[in-house]
Amino acid sequence: MKPNHLSQFALMLFFAMGGFYSEVTAQVDSTNTQVQIDSVVINAFDVVQEESVTVENITSVQNTIKKPAKYTGPMPCASVNSHNGSLVPVGTYVLIGRYFNVNKDELLGGSDVIDFISPGVSGFAYQELQSAFRTGIIKGVDVRLITSIFEKSIDRLKPDGSEFSDTNTGLGDFKLIGRYGILNQKTGPANLIAGIGVTIPVGTTDEVDDAGNLLPGSMQLGSGSWNPIFELGFHKINKRHWNSLYTSYMLATDGELGPHVFKRSSVLKYNYSYAYALNMKLDVGAELNGEVKSKAELNGVELENTGGHTLFLSPELHYKFTKSVHLGACIPLTIYQDLNGPQLGGGSMIVIKFDVKF
Repeated sequence: MKPNHLSQFALMLFFAMGGFYSEVTAQVDSTNTQVQIDSVVINAFDVVQEESVTVENITSVQNTIKKPAKYTGPMPCASVNSHNGSLVPVGTYVLIGRYFNVNKDELLGGSDVIDFISPGVSGFAYQELQSAFRTGIIKGVDVRLITSIFEKSIDRLKPDGSEFSDTNTGLGDFKLIGRYGILNQKTGPANLIAGIGVTIPVGTTDEVDDAGNLLPGSMQLGSGSWNPIFELGFHKINKRHWNSLYTSYMLATDGELGPHVFKRSSVLKYNYSYAYALNMKLDVGAELNGEVKSKAELNGVELENTGGHTLFLSPELHYKFTKSVHLGACIPLTIYQDLNGPQLGGGSMIVIKFDVKF
């Protein structure tokens, strides 16, 4: 074997054994050419002489690797005046109560405040006590039933400028909505749901005032129609931070207003909410709540002074009695309003939410 072949074989042998730091010099006299090879080979194993790799060794090394500590600090709860991407699992039950107090005391034409028209409406207010019961029915699917009790009042001007009021109190239409979980933050990047439901005509549609005249559609407790509802919700919790997006659409169908065919406004809602957990008991947050309504129809004819677009900014607070019992409140402030024709808007609004999971 020639010298140059022997040196090459020696190098190959060193590499096969795991390598060592070496300096190899080979001189080739037959060609009068000197070749110097400096090689640094880093051993891939710390110990090769006395210890072999075993399953026990690997397990011991794996046990020494520390997993990231689970976050145990304060976490925010859901928004007050909106929904999100949550899903209730099978065997869990949630009761949610919301109280709405709404007062509209300005007459708007588009976005402009205008003078009240006599005779005509000069004020509208309502209180709503809403109850929702939610539970999972199969894996990845939950259902909720929503009921409402209303107390509505309307102020109107007579031709001589004097004012009179009418009220209507009772049970409103029900809503039944099912949800399907598309994503779950426990196994994915965030929570995402899609839902479909329907309004169930329960409330009355033929209430009259003291003079025996039929009250307008806004004062009736029900719609007299089965209206489909579609929803899409998303939220993500990152330690102290909550971000959510939610949109829903209720498609109005032909209902009743006394002896008339009456179709209420279809309603598109869109919402963004953010909350920050100050501590284990208290959150602060804000929501953007948008609402777009189509024009209502009476006997197939559109009512020009119905429908429009309203946007609210809603600062809010949450108090967490326990992980499963929460109380929240927000004050939606009108920051944009564009209404069709002269109709009531502006005013004030308060929303209070209480929920318990068991």
